[in-house]
Amino acid sequence: MKETLRDAALSDLISVCGKTIPSICGTSGIHVLQSPIQQEEVLFLEAPRVFGLCIGANDYVQKGWDLRNAVRDAETLHQRLRSTSRSWSILKKNPQSSSHLKRFLRKGLSSLGQSPPELVIVFFAGHGMKVGRAMEDVLLPCDVETLVSEDEIRDYAVSVNEIFDLMKTFENDLKQRGLGNKSVSFLVIVDACRSGDKLREAKSLLPQEPVKNVLPRFWCLCFTCSNGEKADDESEFFQQFVAEEEGIFACNRSLQETVMDCANRSKTEEQSAVCINPQVLPKFCLVEDGELSREIMKIQEGISRGSINVTSSTEHDRTSCKEQDTLVFAYSSEPIEHFRGHVRTLLRDFLSNLKEVQPRWRLCSLFLLAFLRDQETRFSSIFMMSHYKRISVEIGPELIKRVNTMLQRGKISSAKFDAWKSKKRLSDISQEKLCISVLHFTVAEEIRRNIKEENEAEDAIELWETEGLDDGNSYKASVSMEEALDTMERHLSNETCFYEENKYSETLFAGYLLNKAIETGSFVLVMRMTEFQSICFFRFLLELGRMGRAGGQEGHRERNAYFNTFISSSGWLIRHTEFKTDWRRMDECWVEGLKKNFQRVVEGDRSEYMRWIDFLEEGDWM
Repeated sequence: MKETLRDAALSDLISVCGKTIPSICGTSGIHVLQSPIQQEEVLFLEAPRVFGLCIGANDYVQKGWDLRNAVRDAETLHQRLRSTSRSWSILKKNPQSSSHLKRFLRKGLSSLGQSPPELVIVFFAGHGMKVGRAMEDVLLPCDVETLVSEDEIRDYAVSVNEIFDLMKTFENDLKQRGLGNKSVSFLVIVDACRSGDKLREAKSLLPQEPVKNVLPRFWCLCFTCSNGEKADDESEFFQQFVAEEEGIFACNRSLQETVMDCANRSKTEEQSAVCINPQVLPKFCLVEDGELSREIMKIQEGISRGSINVTSSTEHDRTSCKEQDTLVFAYSSEPIEHFRGHVRTLLRDFLSNLKEVQPRWRLCSLFLLAFLRDQETRFSSIFMMSHYKRISVEIGPELIKRVNTMLQRGKISSAKFDAWKSKKRLSDISQEKLCISVLHFTVAEEIRRNIKEENEAEDAIELWETEGLDDGNSYKASVSMEEALDTMERHLSNETCFYEENKYSETLFAGYLLNKAIETGSFVLVMRMTEFQSICFFRFLLELGRMGRAGGQEGHRERNAYFNTFISSSGWLIRHTEFKTDWRRMDECWVEGLKKNFQRVVEGDRSEYMRWIDFLEEGDWM
C-alpha cells in the first residue's frame, strides 16, 4: 500500500512538473513531504533547499475590506517556487480564522522535520495593523469583523511574534531530534498595512523588531511598508521580489543581496519597504547557470598574469596611482581586434555619465556613499551597517536626508571625520548640516588621492572650499540645506572628470588602466581607481545593464554585451543579468582564491598603468 502511494505521488509530481522531478538538495534518498492541509503527498528525491509557506487573503467578512491581489501574489510566489529546482511551496488561500492560519504554519513546518531546508519563506498578503502600547504588528485572517478593543483584535489576529514563536518551536524540535546542526534560516515577508487607531501619525525609518525570546537563530523580517503606513494592494516590494531580471528567481542572483536590494528600491513617498536582519540570509542563488564560475576562472587567470611586471615602450606620463587602491577587472570573450575601441567607448560613456543631473544632488549622494563605505565609518548596529554600506542604495535627496538624521542621532560616526572637524573648527556647526561637513571632508580626501603634488592638492581643496562651500557661507544659518547642496553639486559637476568635445578634466577623477590587455584565451582589462570612482563606475554599469535589459538604445546593449563580467576588489560584481555588492561574503568556491589574488596584486603590483585621459586622447595601447 505504501509503495503504491509513492508511485501515485511520483505520477502526480511528473504530471505537474512535466518530465523533470525537482532536484532538491538535502539528505539522499526518497523523502515524502506530507502536507495535511492540502491533503496531498509530494515525493522528493531529496529534501527541499527552499520551502515556501504562502498565504493570501482577499475575501474578508468585513464589508469593504476585500482585496484584489493578495491571493494572486501568494499564488505567484507559490508557483514560482514550485517551478524552481530545489525549491517547493504550499499555499493557503483566504484563511478563515487565526487558528486556521496558525495550523497551516505549524503543520507546514512540522512536515519538514525529517529533512529541514536551508531556508523557509513565510509570505503573507492581506490586511494587518498595529495594536497595544508596544505597537505590535498583527495579521488579520478573513473572519475579522469590526474591531473595538485590543482584546478583540488579538482574538482574531495572528501577531508576527506568534509566527516567529512557531519557528522557534520548530527549531527546538530539530534539536530534540538530533538535527540541531542543521541551520535553517527564516524569511518572513508581510505585505499588509502597519497603521492603527492608536498609532496616529507616528512613523519610523526602521521597523519594530519582534520580541527576542521568540526568535529563531537565523531570521529576517521584511515589511512592504514602514511603521504607520498603509500597504498598497499592488505591492512594489513584491513586484521587485519576483521580477524576472532582478528578483530572487533571476539567474545567479544572491538571495541575500536580492532581498536587501528589493527593500532599498521599494521606497516611495506613500510606501517604503523595510527589512530587519537581512545579513543572516543565505547567499546562495535560487537559479544558477554556471557561467559566472567559468568567467571568474578567466579573471583569476588574468589577475595572476596581471601581478607580473608588465611593461611597454609607450612614453606617456604615468603619474603614481598608489592611492587608487581599488582594482577592477573586466573580462571579455570577444576577439582582440576591436577590444581597444570598446574600452575607449566604455570610458567615454562612463565619464559622460558623470554629467547626468538626475536625481537631484547626484554627485553629492555618490560622495556620501564613499563616506559610508569608508573603513573608518562606524554604525550603531549590523542592520544599520548592512543597509547604508550598500553600493546599490537609491541616491538623491531621500538618502541625504536619512543619513543626516542618522548622523544627528549618532547612529553613523567616524573618528577620522571628527578629528578633521575639530581641526577645521567646525565642531559647533548646526546638527542640521552634518551632511554638509561630511561632504566637505570626503571631497577633500578624494582630492588628495587624485593629486600627487601636495601644493597642487591644497590649491584644489582651497578652490573646493571657496566655490563648493561658498567660502564657508554654506554653514551659515541664513543658507538652507538645499541651497548649500545645490552650490556643492554645481562645483562638483564642473570639477569631476568628464568627456566633452574631446576635452577632459581630472581634478576629482584620475582613473588608470594597465597599459596592456591580458590575454587569457579571451581578454581581461585591468583598471585602478579610488573607492569613490569605483562606486561611480559600478552605478554606471548597473544603469547600462538595466537600460539594455529594458530594451534601451542599441548602442547600450552592444557595449554592455561586449564585457561579460566586471569585478572589483572592493566587493562588487556585475554581469549582463545580475549584480552582487559583496561577492567576498559569498559561499562560492572561487571567493577565497579571488580575495588572495586581489590582495597579492594590490600589495605587490609593479605593473605600469596609464591615465584614462592619456588613453582616450592619444594613447597607444595594445
